[in-house]
Amino acid sequence: MHEFEGNKGETLTLLPVLDAFRQRHQATEVVVVADAGMLSASNVNRLEDAGFSLIVGSRTSSAPYDLAEHYETVGNIVIDGETVETTRIMGAGSNARR
Repeated sequence: MHEFEGNKGETLTLLPVLDAFRQRHQATEVVVVADAGMLSASNVNRLEDAGFSLIVGSRTSSAPYDLAEHYETVGNIVIDGETVETTRIMGAGSNARR
């Protein structure tokens, strides 16, 4: 259990809580699963720098750019019900990461 000041947002408490969990359980590999609303680009970078792996879920109103581009040149590559994994550049400028 952790306590933080009432004015401290969840995005600022995530890394300290995960670090404490990893140390307490002596976990060498931890995968963080969160929705895009919880993870800003800077939080993603901080978590990666701290050695965490990430799965970030989000809804899209249209196909991700890499799939849309491939679809235009190759055709339908996704079967109904299939899970699709893509990567996305997070952050801007020198903080951008894939």
